[in-house]
Formats: sequence, C-alpha cells, structure tokens
Amino acid sequence: MRKTGIFGGSFDPAHIGHLKYAQFICDRFELDELIIIPAKLSPFKKTNSVSDNDRLNMCRLTFNDEKMTVSDTEIKRGGVSYTVDTLREIKRERPSDELFLFVGTDQFMDFDKWRCFDEILANAVLVGVARDESVTHEEMERFADSRLRRFGKVIVTDFKPFKVCSTEIRVKIRTGSSIHGLVTDETEKYIVNGGLYRDI
Repeated sequence: MRKTGIFGGSFDPAHIGHLKYAQFICDRFELDELIIIPAKLSPFKKTNSVSDNDRLNMCRLTFNDEKMTVSDTEIKRGGVSYTVDTLREIKRERPSDELFLFVGTDQFMDFDKWRCFDEILANAVLVGVARDESVTHEEMERFADSRLRRFGKVIVTDFKPFKVCSTEIRVKIRTGSSIHGLVTDETEKYIVNGGLYRDI
C-alpha cells in the first residue's frame, strides 16, 4: 500500500523551515509521496500577500524533490479551503493509498474544531508534529486521547523546527533586509525578480 502524506498551508512564502519539515516527515514516515497543498484561503487567515500563482510557483521551486508534489487543488476549487473537501478529492483519486495528514502544534490542539474533523480522522492518519515549545508532547498526547482517538488513528511526533516564519520573511523584504538562507536560492531569485512583498 502506498503511503501518501498531505501538507497544507498558505506558503506565503514557502521557506527553508517548510522544506526541512517536509523532508523530516517524508523520512520519518517513509512516505511514497508528500502532497504540498497551498490553500486558496485558509479558514484561519483573511488574505494572502501575493497571488495564488506566485505562491504555487514558490512552492514548486522550494519543494523540488522527487517525493514531493505541489497540488493546486484548493486554489482551483476556490473559496475558503477546508481540509475535509481536499481529503475527499484525494480519497477519490487514490482509494487504496494510506493517507497521512500532517499538522503543527496549534492546529493539532484545535483539531476538534475543524469542519467534519471526525470524517477526516476516519479517512486519514492524523499526525500532530510537536514543534511549539509552549505545548508539550505529553499535552498533545492527552488531547489526542480525550478528544480525537475515538474517531481514528492519531500520532504525535517531535520535530525541532528551523526558526523562521513567513511573516518574518515578509517583514525583512519590506524593510530591505536579506532573506538569504531563509528561503531556497531559487525562491529568493523568484521573489527578488518579481518584486514580491516589497509594498505589503
């Protein structure tokens, strides 16, 4: 059975932290494929800073790995991006794959508030990646036991994150600071040549 991972986000922009995270989960869970899915519009975010096409292109430049596939499924669908809708599409396309949904600490601790979270858990293994020091691995395990595991399989794993975030990168660009080493070289060139984030 093929093991397929799902990693969604705004990727505004995609950066080295995202790439290291993707490499970690591919190796840790021995995935055959990791699908990277930029959201059209996250339920937790009002707007994106650059165009959908720019975010897709930056993801393709960042996740340049044979095991990683960048999907435009949520962008093409339009509107607010709900994971349950995306999972239904992937399940139809890959009915025999074992699906793994990867979420960070904050998202994990609010997972029981996601739309149709019980349906998601019935159709994919939820992997909460402990990368926020404000919430311990043990606290995530207790939350999984009390709120999530009755609906499906839940795994908590630890990952030491690369300390960078998209907001920090956007601020650096706007203030004229270097972002070298925070994004891949190809993504940096794309941002500079396109004049992205300068006026945000």
